Amino acid sequence: MKYTEYIRIGLMGSSCSGKTTTARLLSRELNLELEEEIESELLSRWISEGRIKDKNNLYPLLSKEFQEEALCVREHNSMKIRSGISDRTAAELLVYNKIYVQPYFLIDYSLNFTNRCKKIMDTYTHLFLFPQGVLPLEDNRFRTINPNYQKKIHQLLSQVLKNIVIIGWGQIAELLCEHEDVVGFVKGDNLEEIIDVNTKLVIEKINPDFHLGVIGIGKNKYKEVRSNQWLEKGYRLGVLIHPTSYVSPKARIGEGSVIMPLAFIDDKSIVGRCSIIGPQSALRVATIGDYCHLTIQTKILPNAKIEDYAFIGSGAVVLENKKVGMSAVVGANATVYFDIPPEHLYIERSKDYKLEKIKKDYPLTHEEKEKNWNRQND
Repeated sequence: MKYTEYIRIGLMGSSCSGKTTTARLLSRELNLELEEEIESELLSRWISEGRIKDKNNLYPLLSKEFQEEALCVREHNSMKIRSGISDRTAAELLVYNKIYVQPYFLIDYSLNFTNRCKKIMDTYTHLFLFPQGVLPLEDNRFRTINPNYQKKIHQLLSQVLKNIVIIGWGQIAELLCEHEDVVGFVKGDNLEEIIDVNTKLVIEKINPDFHLGVIGIGKNKYKEVRSNQWLEKGYRLGVLIHPTSYVSPKARIGEGSVIMPLAFIDDKSIVGRCSIIGPQSALRVATIGDYCHLTIQTKILPNAKIEDYAFIGSGAVVLENKKVGMSAVVGANATVYFDIPPEHLYIERSKDYKLEKIKKDYPLTHEEKEKNWNRQND
């Protein structure tokens, strides 16, 4: 939702989901200009002019021409800076274009059409996706009366609303791409194009007005490098919070940061920029710096502080009022009883512990771990 001096409401959904009826009602009740049935009216005109016999004659080339004409109408309407409500959006056009047109044309065309649709979508102040399958399907000569087809349309529409992009391309990035709000990831050598996690193909280009980036990189120094490159391009950072986590509305979560499943963050905790809070981790009146990484089941107790670039291993506990210094590393299952100096590695084994100056740049990447393992086994 964005703040403007006008209201533009877009209703999205598969056929027979109640969009048009709702749009007409809200138009009357809220005194909003109504934009309805654009594609249906265009299709009726094409049939009356003899350009096609019925909807079944829209083969790929004709579908492309039809959708281009409909998109031009929506682009024209989107330039009107005034309040209104629409019973459909450019999202439906994008979905149908993906099904009927894009498989037959070059990717440059697909990316261009997608970005034009997303630009229109960004002019709405409110977007609502209607549930599928609530109302019975009725044939009006324009609809496809097939529940499975309409279910597919609904799923594709829900994907259009995804606006989070993962900055990174390794194992963490792939895991984060499973989140319902994530559209895909970007690689460090090409931050402009979004890649689908399953097909590994480019699906669209970054829209600075729509997409938000979050960090999906394990190595802390790369968190800073890649996020700064992202910002230098004029792109924005967002926040990704898994729906199974509890994050107090009063907690402060820095832009670009990720909160993974089943984490707990209370109202007085602070998480800095582009940090990752791992699954089942708990923060209680804690302060986490920028570009930090807390892995699985870490616990940061009241008034503890984790400084920038620090790494906390799985199952580690940082006790009350203790500090983990900048770029320091706490090993897995360790309990921090005293302050850890910057750039030091702290490992606890049984009743003993080891504290030493860091010799490696932690955390190790997957490739670095493999190299170490190969050297040890040569």
